[in-house]
Amino acid sequence: MMLQPLWPLLAAALLLFAATLVWAVRVWPHRAGRARWEVAARVVLAVAAVAIGVHPVGAVRVDLPVQTTTDLVLVVDRTTSMGAQDYAGHQPRMTGVAGDLTELVDQLAGAQVAVVVFDNDARLAVPFTTDVTTVSTFLSAVGWRPALKATGSDIGVAADLTEQVLRKAAKDRPDHRRYLVYVGDGEQTASSPPASFMGLADLVSGSLVLGYGTSKGGPMTQSEQEDEPIRIDDEVQLSRIDEGALRSIADQLGGEYQHRTKAGPLPELVPPGASTRASELRPGKEIYWMIALAAGAVLFVLLWSSVMALRAAREEVSGVS
Repeated sequence: MMLQPLWPLLAAALLLFAATLVWAVRVWPHRAGRARWEVAARVVLAVAAVAIGVHPVGAVRVDLPVQTTTDLVLVVDRTTSMGAQDYAGHQPRMTGVAGDLTELVDQLAGAQVAVVVFDNDARLAVPFTTDVTTVSTFLSAVGWRPALKATGSDIGVAADLTEQVLRKAAKDRPDHRRYLVYVGDGEQTASSPPASFMGLADLVSGSLVLGYGTSKGGPMTQSEQEDEPIRIDDEVQLSRIDEGALRSIADQLGGEYQHRTKAGPLPELVPPGASTRASELRPGKEIYWMIALAAGAVLFVLLWSSVMALRAAREEVSGVS
């Protein structure tokens, strides 16, 4: 339990308690029976007022990430093909991306995380932050490029921007270790060869490439809002993973590749101990209403007793008259 005093209320309650206590001490010797009970009830109500003013609340222990010397850059493919429905059955590939990366970010609590996305071009969608909620919220809503806006994708289009992000991180935080995670399906639809990630290998302490999709392929949809499959000449268009291209990116980065077809354990990217958590007590459920409810019951009984006493007094006066 924690105390969060409501100071104006507490000050008034203490004055009330002091006055009630002085009054009770003075009248107690002169009262008997029910009258003494009424004195005690008034003291109890004054104590309840003080307890409410102290404002007790339940305590909840919360785990908090401790900032670490780890930088993590996520490079996310959000081209139209990432909406293909062949992840864990018939779910969009981006569903798997969101789940896997959210889990990874949560595991690295306290790390500085940035997100680079690419479709027709690349952009820094989330600058470095330690706010896990911000990153997770973005990942759950990032979606994929609608078919009508797609112009052909280069799976390496994010290489230059990612290198800039990593170099700036190295300059700003030279004592940090930097890690890179690339997620995509490897499908190169641009006419030119994919750009290389070779120049990033010396900037990272570790890297991981996660591939989504199947060799059989999954139907692509027009957009997140429009579940209608993309058709050309009335034929549903399928997207197939290119694991060879994804393995090439992993080789260029000097990292590991894993094919992701459903949720499951992720490869270890950062050595154990790089992420730590501390805990602290935070306010939880309110308790004052319980005290107020009990005090209300005492007050009701006291008022009822006063009404009965008044009625008896009136009957007595009427009888004398």
